[in-house]
Amino acid sequence: MTNRREFFQTTAAIAGSFILPASLFATPSSNFHFLHVDSYKDWPLTDPVQWFLQNAYEPILARAAEGLAKLTQNEGDRIIRLAEESSLPTHASEQCVAACRYLATVLAALIHGEDRDEVLSPDWKNLQQLNDIKPLHLLIQEIAQGSFRQKQPPAI
Repeated sequence: MTNRREFFQTTAAIAGSFILPASLFATPSSNFHFLHVDSYKDWPLTDPVQWFLQNAYEPILARAAEGLAKLTQNEGDRIIRLAEESSLPTHASEQCVAACRYLATVLAALIHGEDRDEVLSPDWKNLQQLNDIKPLHLLIQEIAQGSFRQKQPPAI
């Protein structure tokens, strides 16, 4: 049996639900957002399960390939941002994001006809630009500086 106070609270709640406008009541939301913990950036997603099933096995830069091909070499900051944002849903660690930024910059340069040896050089101008925007992770910076040239498989 309920006490008097609970009875009046329940009655007031029922009466209020008929009187108050519907906009005051909480409604369940069908909107989902992915949130990148480090940057607190989020993006809307209507069906996260469907999105995951569609993108689970797609390589990181494959999602950015179409946009990457449209950008010119003079749009280095946009290339870097596109690579970073496309990698966040599946690989949010700083090392992975830095690797995607570096690889996208290298691929964009090669797509636009820059010489391979120049692109892989430790003093490549775009590598400096990449580090000026946001420094690469130390392990990725080591690779960009040419550590792969001194090592042999499987140490690379």
